[in-house]
Amino acid sequence: MKILNIILREKFDLNKLSALPKIAWETAQRAQEEINVNVISNGPKKEIKKFNKRINFIYLPGSYLSFFNNALSFIKEKNNQGIIYFLGSLSGGCIFSWITRAYPNKIILNLINGGIEAQDFKFIRAYDFLLQPSNCIFHPSVIGKPIEILFSKFLENKNIKKIIVQSQKLKNKILSLAPKAKVEQIPFGVPQEFLDLKIKKPLEEKLLLYFGHVYSVRGIDDILVSIDLLLKKGLKIKAKLIITPETNVKFLEKILSQFPQVKENTFLIKKYINNLGEQICDSDLAFFLYRFSGEIPEYPLALLETMAVGIPVITTNIGAITELFPKNIVSYCLTKPGDIKNTTIKAQRLLSDIKLRNLVIKTNRDTVRSMTWQKYYNKVNKYL
Repeated sequence: MKILNIILREKFDLNKLSALPKIAWETAQRAQEEINVNVISNGPKKEIKKFNKRINFIYLPGSYLSFFNNALSFIKEKNNQGIIYFLGSLSGGCIFSWITRAYPNKIILNLINGGIEAQDFKFIRAYDFLLQPSNCIFHPSVIGKPIEILFSKFLENKNIKKIIVQSQKLKNKILSLAPKAKVEQIPFGVPQEFLDLKIKKPLEEKLLLYFGHVYSVRGIDDILVSIDLLLKKGLKIKAKLIITPETNVKFLEKILSQFPQVKENTFLIKKYINNLGEQICDSDLAFFLYRFSGEIPEYPLALLETMAVGIPVITTNIGAITELFPKNIVSYCLTKPGDIKNTTIKAQRLLSDIKLRNLVIKTNRDTVRSMTWQKYYNKVNKYL
């Protein structure tokens, strides 16, 4: 039976499925029907855990280059030289392609972000550099321009069967660096059951939503300022913040303390949620006010999931996010990072105009309908 080695330089934890682990898990679950799967991820020491007869979780130590070398050594050592499915950034994919240039079997790269331009840094604030974890603004995928220039030619290696990306933006970027690379845009990130959930009927009191990491560059501060302005305008609203507990909760609590009315009307949930669709579908509007594209997937999974559930979203026009919104709704859903005034105007309209709200919900759901995990895997499977 064939072997699929899924490699991600991030610790895989079934109880904490952020972007890369989620992609790995969605792929592994479907591939196990016909392939033995090794999910190889970062860990403090070498460890092998058997999940079932077809899926193994392998944890290997190392930081960046050393982890890639350890992963390749493990594959050779265990005679697991099957297909490699690499998950990571453009710069990570460039380095991994160089390290594996002599690997005898085929490799698929799934690159979820990369090609950061100078303009992507224009909305970062001074305190963002102090408040982010080391794997955010200063991550090699962000400051990886020299890596992309020096190592991008290895993306054209014969053993690189396919490079998968979410966005047209990243596809164009890769082809500008490596014209002979075999790149395909296969968007992903939506559970089918989210598309099947019933849309909430609007009530007089509105529920506003944010969920995900609490990095300041995710715009959590701008979200709370916007909610404060909406409350001062007399809107009857509550806020639900579902946040990953290991990120900067103290930063969030400090901002909330500055806005007593917002704090009084906010539900704060600090944990990973299993039944996420059911937890967020009661919301009337969601904010994703990102101000730095370097540390999010080209199409952020939280944004896609919210669109699938049928919740109108207001988000920022950075990176590849603009590709998700057609002309008929772009002016209602997109704003510039830090533009609080426009954010509150758009929020008021989406909360009060039922006809507009329905248009946005339908358009968003139509956009993400082709991005379900099963449709994604069906396209990937032909290369396995």
